[in-house]
Amino acid sequence: MDIILESGLPHQQIPVDRIVQVLNDSYKLAKQPKYSFQNPIPNFQGIEFDVRKIIGIPEMKPYNEKAYGLTDGVLNLDIKMETGTGKTYVYTQTIYELHAKFGINKFVIVVPSLPVKLGTVGFITDPYVRHHFKETLGYNCDIELCEVVAMKKKSKGHNFFPSSVRDFVNGSNQQKNKIYVLITNQQLLQKGKVLDNSNYDITLHGFTRPLDAIKATNPFLIIDEPHRFNREKTTYKRIVDEIHPQCIVRFGATFPSVSAGKGKTRKDYVNLLYNLTACDAFNDNLIKGIAKEHFNPVNSKGEKIKVVGIENGGESVSLHYLNDKKNQHFDMHKGDSLAVISPKLEGLSILGISKKSIELSNGQEKKVGDEFTADIYSTSYQEQMIRLALDRHFETERKLFNRESKIKALALFFIDNIESFRGDENKNGAWLREMFNQQLEEHLKGELKNSENSTDYADYLKASLADIAKCSAGYFARDNSDSDDDIADEVNDILRNKKELLSLKDEKGNWNVRRFLFSKWTLKEGWDNPNVFTIAKLRSSGSEESKLQEVGRGLRLPVDEYGNRITGTDFMLNYIVDFTEKDFANELVKEINGDLKFTSSDKIFIPLSEIVKTAELRNVQVQMLQAEMLIAELITLEENGISVNEGRVVEFMDKYPEIKLGVNIDRVQDRNKTIIKKNVVIRKERFEDLRSLWDELNRKYLMFYQPDINKVIEQALPEIIEDGVFTRMSISSDREELKIDNTGAHAVKEDNKVYIVQGKTMAYNEFLRLANQETSIPIKIIHDTLCKYSKNHGKLNPELFNTVTLANLQNKFYTWKLDNLGGRIEYKQANYRTRSTALTDDKGRIRDDVAIGRIGVCTTTSKTPDKYLYETMAYDSPLELKNILDNIDDNIVDLVVYGKIPRNSIRIPNITKDSYSPDFMYVVHSKDGKTSLNVVIETKDVTQDAILRGPEKAKISNAERFFKQITNDFPDCKIHFKRQINHQTISVIIDSIMQVDNK
Repeated sequence: MDIILESGLPHQQIPVDRIVQVLNDSYKLAKQPKYSFQNPIPNFQGIEFDVRKIIGIPEMKPYNEKAYGLTDGVLNLDIKMETGTGKTYVYTQTIYELHAKFGINKFVIVVPSLPVKLGTVGFITDPYVRHHFKETLGYNCDIELCEVVAMKKKSKGHNFFPSSVRDFVNGSNQQKNKIYVLITNQQLLQKGKVLDNSNYDITLHGFTRPLDAIKATNPFLIIDEPHRFNREKTTYKRIVDEIHPQCIVRFGATFPSVSAGKGKTRKDYVNLLYNLTACDAFNDNLIKGIAKEHFNPVNSKGEKIKVVGIENGGESVSLHYLNDKKNQHFDMHKGDSLAVISPKLEGLSILGISKKSIELSNGQEKKVGDEFTADIYSTSYQEQMIRLALDRHFETERKLFNRESKIKALALFFIDNIESFRGDENKNGAWLREMFNQQLEEHLKGELKNSENSTDYADYLKASLADIAKCSAGYFARDNSDSDDDIADEVNDILRNKKELLSLKDEKGNWNVRRFLFSKWTLKEGWDNPNVFTIAKLRSSGSEESKLQEVGRGLRLPVDEYGNRITGTDFMLNYIVDFTEKDFANELVKEINGDLKFTSSDKIFIPLSEIVKTAELRNVQVQMLQAEMLIAELITLEENGISVNEGRVVEFMDKYPEIKLGVNIDRVQDRNKTIIKKNVVIRKERFEDLRSLWDELNRKYLMFYQPDINKVIEQALPEIIEDGVFTRMSISSDREELKIDNTGAHAVKEDNKVYIVQGKTMAYNEFLRLANQETSIPIKIIHDTLCKYSKNHGKLNPELFNTVTLANLQNKFYTWKLDNLGGRIEYKQANYRTRSTALTDDKGRIRDDVAIGRIGVCTTTSKTPDKYLYETMAYDSPLELKNILDNIDDNIVDLVVYGKIPRNSIRIPNITKDSYSPDFMYVVHSKDGKTSLNVVIETKDVTQDAILRGPEKAKISNAERFFKQITNDFPDCKIHFKRQINHQTISVIIDSIMQVDNK
């Protein structure tokens, strides 16, 4: 299975473009290097102005209180991207793009640890990644990756330069289709045994020390995970002094903090060009949501005891006692009563102490690393957490396995006692793994009983039962030097064989059952697997680490069995912790929302995009909405953007609930608290009256263009191109001067300035490739049409093949397509059906609730009508609320049930750039009982159809054709599709349908 990479995603393309924009002028003026092994030498004169152009963007201003030029002769740039949003992809594309634009071909990547390095090496060297950048994106070059590894001991022979450094330095800039990338981890850079050694027998270009040779290449350097490289610490200073790159770009989700005076700190951003905040990533579904869960202690004290270690060969045991208020340490001996730790343990004493465990007077054995509560000491706390984690895992696994395209679910367990999983040198005492396997066997047998109707899933479970040991794997730091073949297989699966771990079957067609991973925080920054859906933290916390870093291993969006990244679905990560971290969800929300408070002013700024979205929802102009907020004194317009006035935040959020000032409440959940209020409860008795209609709506259809579509496009394209595709765009200024004379004040117009908009030029073949990518018109048709255009208008200036022309072609073709191709599509039923839907699970059972965000952004406390599908009224516009409250029962119609269709649940394919899902569904009967109607409504809060934009009209037109096809295929379930604008009521629309049907 190859993971299919997506290109051109806005949150990944913007940072690449901004880096190029800053460097553009400096590298256009670059000097040719003296030696072939060097990068071009940029002219950084004026670079401060170039940086100012980027950080002058309103969204970036709060993070850049001043503009920076060079620091210690090095240009510093920062890109902040939340964990799981693809920063490795972004800096890899940056490497390709800087080589293509400026001829830079020597890059150094510095990462914090071995797992990060292995992950990066695996990504850059994977054939599917190379093919993506070379063939799909058209960079037409390859990366030669040179990996710095630890020096092996040598007893004799020559001491050569590290081959990775030699290959990197020797790479010639005359190789136009080759990029040389040297990657090293922090430890190798710090300790210097490989890179700082000057005792090599043979020099390289006269250099006796690898660091000097690397420095001579004038490299471009990338730092991954910058919070591990504080600029005041030794490693960063070593990078600047010993490598002295021309530019350092830091890519990370977390940046180090520095003192801001008076006990305050601030993030150490230097020229922050892009900031994809955690809040944006969660709210835009770029990463999974999080559902935290813990076991509540039986009593309010929340006591827990941990066996820390055996001392003096078994003479005493070290116990750690923890509750909500204090931590205590106890050294105890054989015969001691545990009542000294807690009154709850009265009558319990230590019966015996061995090298690895203690025996209690109640017959229980507690091993080193084991944890137990003062209330329930018959089973360990880890055992309870494992049981909960397996419950959550199989809930998720069952759901993901029964999709049309299956997704393999993985679970990750963090432990703090390696021997509890690996055992001792003789593989004895792996009690945690034994306990896990016992519980896993119980869960597998239970799942198998409930999976008789799903043959594939039952087979997967049976294969798991047949080889339970194969289901789990561990990776710990000491494994790197272990010679055991089984351990090596586990480590390879976790660190290197990502695609195999994601696959449900191996190359021979056998089930790949490995899906439970164990580690000891060794898998931190850099390691990721997109299909981790459950993380259980079976270790004491004591960590001041970023909460986002803790859950970061499971945030990336998953891939299916075919390697497709799955977006547009609210995936959740199950995060299991113990009661000592019961406030994890609250702390995480605070951290996510921390980016809302900018600089020392501590003000909350509103993204302009949120105001634009709200204006569209409310069908008002953006300026009018801003004016309304200003008049109410809720906001202030500042140089840095729009801020909420102090003390008015709650009032603002109540009045404008559509505007998200923080992470959405359903994206970070605490399962220990009542979350039903954050969801909309489905009235199950009402749904049964709607089930037949819902089943029909969830039939899957494919959209086809008629066979002559290419001929139609070929005939129309010349006229489309003639319609100003190659016209130069211009903008002009409007200037008026206020003049005052004895008759009063007058505005006098002056000459306008006219500017020609210049797009970035590109090669003709690149123009054709991008035009095909943006329009799906075959390249031959585009080329032939341009040849004819050139014959009629003379040879085209190469400068006309630019981004402006490309945008003109895309926009004009898109407009033409909306106007002309709607009648040339057909719908055909697919040969599969959805097993689970927004309102039902894979067995057709009604769900308890649905996320409120899928129903509407606003809610009301008014009494919900009896025949409405949900217990809560959530809506997106005033017209939708009016529909919910509208009692359509009259002399003609008897309303049975109605409800909002969950957002994106019915994906009707159409000729626009995205799928379409209507708003309301109704089941109604005539009063005489002779007629039953299924009605689907598209609600548009506009005054007339003419106001609807082209794409919206096209979607509605396609939907009419779609529902007509369903009715043709299944006449017994006729579905009427109607659109509603705000002067129409649902009563009138349904009455008119009923009257026509009764005739």
